[in-house]
Amino acid sequence: MKGKLLLSILFLFSITTLSLNAQIKPSVHFTEDDGLAGNTVKDIIKDKNGLLWIGTFNGISKFDGDKFQSINRTNGLPANGVWALAADSANTIYAGCYQSGLAIIENDSVKHVVQLKGKYPNSFRKLYYSSYYKKVIVGTDDGIFLLNDTILLPVAYKRDSTTKSIVTSIIGKHDKIFFTVLKGTTEGLYQMFVNKRQPEKSYAERISPHGRFASTIVNDTLYNSEYYTIFKYNLLNISEQPSRSKIDSLFLIWSMSAYKNDKYWLGCLGEGRFKGGIMQFDLKKNKACFFPIEQSNTSVNSILSDNTSGLTWFCRDDGLSGYFESPFEYYEYEGKGSILDIGFAGDS
Repeated sequence: MKGKLLLSILFLFSITTLSLNAQIKPSVHFTEDDGLAGNTVKDIIKDKNGLLWIGTFNGISKFDGDKFQSINRTNGLPANGVWALAADSANTIYAGCYQSGLAIIENDSVKHVVQLKGKYPNSFRKLYYSSYYKKVIVGTDDGIFLLNDTILLPVAYKRDSTTKSIVTSIIGKHDKIFFTVLKGTTEGLYQMFVNKRQPEKSYAERISPHGRFASTIVNDTLYNSEYYTIFKYNLLNISEQPSRSKIDSLFLIWSMSAYKNDKYWLGCLGEGRFKGGIMQFDLKKNKACFFPIEQSNTSVNSILSDNTSGLTWFCRDDGLSGYFESPFEYYEYEGKGSILDIGFAGDS
């Protein structure tokens, strides 16, 4: 694989200076040339077996750290455009194919396709599995739903039924579930209240009309974005007025992911007047900085921090990028045989 030569070169480069912050960080980048299903990458998850599932505009790639396996329409997907992925506790995979259907995959085979009818049919955008409620939460252009077996149950909240209610992010911690809505007169940040005994009676309430794009949770704090502004909510008192931070107005925060106790990732939208790219927000400094890895001015659609391999994965419009926690782990990739087996330096 082309990455092995690059790994050795960058390792030698990294040890020539004591200041890693002043140089390009060790990373890998995969495209169709490496076996990835498609270059436009929308989402990524890790299953119970430690394998990565990558949703692209040309199907799903299942990655074992060494090679990619493709799943697409020829394998039963309702379409190749996979916008969202989730994995439940039984290792069942859910794939939201925008405008085509929600595929339920078991043992690499599509077992069922769930259809969403209505004004905006099959507009699957975001998926999130809640281990607390043992339910897949489904975000669409027509609001938010709970998947109950193969039935989509609408979650009630105040909204304008004449316009789209686009769910742009879903995040949770224990029994607390939050989502963001774009479009319409009721856009903003919402909290979902799931009824475990009667899921059809679940509902949501709006917390704020702001913060319509991305969200993540670090410790007991919820962060969500509105263009270049970040709102900070206390999970222990969500109704409390949030504090704000801002980044450069040339950027729109399109994706977010927790990284460490004092940092989180920001992925930016690369469209129109906005510049794409990857940033890291330092909570101690209350400041976001561009992260020094090789990157282009394309959108970052989703981010996954994998504590087992020490990698953070970035789903971009020009492929899939992985950043290594340290250059020593990066170097070990060549000897391990699988990029997913590396682990943090010092791990037992």
